[in-house]
Amino acid sequence: MNKVFQIEDKDGGMCTDGAAIQNAFLVYYQELLGTHNTTADVNVNVVRQGQFCTQAHWLLMNSPVTVEEVKKCLFSIPANKSPRPDGKLLTQINATVITLIPKIDRPVSVKHYRPISCCNVIYKVISKLLCSRLALVLPDLISKTQGAFVKGRSILENILICQDLIRQYSREKVSPRCLFKLDLQTAYDSIEWIFVDQMLEALHFLEKFRRMIMICICTPSYTLNLNGAQFGYFPGRRGLRQGDPISPLIFCICMEYLSRIMEFATRKWYFSYHPMCKSLKLTHLLFADDLLMFSKGDVQSIMLILRVLATFSGSSGLKVNASKSEVVYNGVPDSLKLDIAQVSGFQEGKLPFKYLGIPIQPGRLTKADCNVLLEKIVSNIRGVIKRIESICRNFLWCGGSDYNRAPLVAWQDVCCSKKEGGLGIKEEGVWNIASVGKLVNWIYTKADRLWVIWIDHVYRKGADWETYHPPPDSNWNWRNICKIKNRLAGGYQGNCWVASTGGYSISSGYQWLQAIHPLVPWYHDVRDTWVLPKQAFVGWLIHRNALNIRSKLYKLCLVYTANCVICEMGEETHDHLFWDCVYASKILAGLENWLQLKLNDQSGSYSKLQQRVCRVVKGAVIDIMPRPRARTPSSPPRVFEEEMERFIAQNEALTKALRNVTRERDAAMDASAISTTISRHRPTKYLGVWETFLFSDWVREMENVFEVVRCPEDLKVEQAAFY
Repeated sequence: MNKVFQIEDKDGGMCTDGAAIQNAFLVYYQELLGTHNTTADVNVNVVRQGQFCTQAHWLLMNSPVTVEEVKKCLFSIPANKSPRPDGKLLTQINATVITLIPKIDRPVSVKHYRPISCCNVIYKVISKLLCSRLALVLPDLISKTQGAFVKGRSILENILICQDLIRQYSREKVSPRCLFKLDLQTAYDSIEWIFVDQMLEALHFLEKFRRMIMICICTPSYTLNLNGAQFGYFPGRRGLRQGDPISPLIFCICMEYLSRIMEFATRKWYFSYHPMCKSLKLTHLLFADDLLMFSKGDVQSIMLILRVLATFSGSSGLKVNASKSEVVYNGVPDSLKLDIAQVSGFQEGKLPFKYLGIPIQPGRLTKADCNVLLEKIVSNIRGVIKRIESICRNFLWCGGSDYNRAPLVAWQDVCCSKKEGGLGIKEEGVWNIASVGKLVNWIYTKADRLWVIWIDHVYRKGADWETYHPPPDSNWNWRNICKIKNRLAGGYQGNCWVASTGGYSISSGYQWLQAIHPLVPWYHDVRDTWVLPKQAFVGWLIHRNALNIRSKLYKLCLVYTANCVICEMGEETHDHLFWDCVYASKILAGLENWLQLKLNDQSGSYSKLQQRVCRVVKGAVIDIMPRPRARTPSSPPRVFEEEMERFIAQNEALTKALRNVTRERDAAMDASAISTTISRHRPTKYLGVWETFLFSDWVREMENVFEVVRCPEDLKVEQAAFY
């Protein structure tokens, strides 16, 4: 459990005592969430300049709640969640426990923690029911500049447009321009409730629905959870809880006020748009509380942006964190930069900068710029597409990120589907192309998205998409998208993706781009979930003739003979080592006699259960056969025979125990007793196989298993127990 041993309070004083630490957090959050400020009223006339709710929206809000809908909301909550920390229902449904999550690696102040609200299950079901109706309404109310939490919007659109906006920021002698990258201070926690109510009313929400939303967000009480203890209890006075399902949607409604103020102000007063933005009247981009604002780099336009921010802050309670906000300029005089810094407190930003976790710069991203992404990958598996693929490939063969030997199977073959003899691992380069194909499809289908509108106004300008070629000076992202359009053109007929039914998806694009390979007859051996993963993987290597056996090493002049190291009577091939060798034959004969099944039967006469039995047994043989091969040359035969004797002895003891189980079966012995009896005699060497059996549905359906397998009574029990 993570513990806080010392912390700075909101005034900068250091607290080391347990009670003092608790009091420092309690005072901070009582002031943050338990107080409220007087704010200016929402300008209804400004809000009503855009879309607002109609009777069609009211019908969606007022739709009756069904039992199936409640069940869906309840089962959408993860299984590891409990109704409350002690597992019991709260008498007060909207009471909330705040869990503190560090924002940075080494937090030293109470301000360095993010409060995550743990709401109880009953409240979450109510909140999700409201969300399901609110989500149907928001796409019509929220402007396209908001890319988060609205159905049909994508974070990628904001990133691509931002990349286009700063395309000429590295050039000299261009028209003045600027871009504000703004950070909202404690965004969710600072929203005033009266502002939320006024926005819902201004957007003409149904009165009953508005009242239910306000009851949800205005009635919480808080308890803090820190160092394994809960303390403090205070009622909330403002803020949206991080952890409440409805909070992100309400926050989008609040940020819509900023969009409408900006749209209203640019029509009423003098404002010069950022280059490339005038035709769309685009002034800002939003992704939840991540805010970009941009304009021409003149005094009037910049001051109008600052006045809009002040107006929005006065009504909502949200404030811009000047210390974390910055302005990127190009072509702007130094004297104006200094004036803006004095008025706003914003520092001057440099390129590249990070937006939504992605480095943004005018030109193409270099390897150094992508180190942020690679660090995230390396931190997880130990870092741009080729490097990721290399890490995945090395991890497959050695379990780490470094592997300097030749792989046993080519990566292209590994990435084939299991039916085609591969492992079904995605080929990152092809998958990336298929992912970008989603953008190509948006343009083909003329999707109602801000990025598609941007492309139509900035690049295409009415040109036919099928024959379009990008200009040489266009953004490198756009040029690459056009290249991928040419690769996918064969899958389209007109504006429709015909390579698969149901329209374009990344999966269908990936399958279309992949080369077609013939199906292999042994793919069931690899994909059968009853076979242990290790055994299935080795079996896959055997089927592909990929193991470094003696016949292969002899051809490379790495060993002096190609004879089998166990029997020394034949060339050591895959078939010989695992199936034809004297010792392998003895194992197979003994197991086939025990199970009364031919393990390599190709007649197709076995039932599905019998076929799976054969696969599991072959997997066990694959697992034990390399062991005697690893012995010294003088001892393998005898050591191997001793190992097999122990294996048979264990199975004889198991068989005897299972016969007793069979006799007791008629005495109404339940499944748990059967499991207990079997577990006392199972071979510890094959623990994974036995665990698969003991905790599967076969234990509860022993009677059905006895009827499916057609062999003597004792062997029926043995075959079932083998799983």
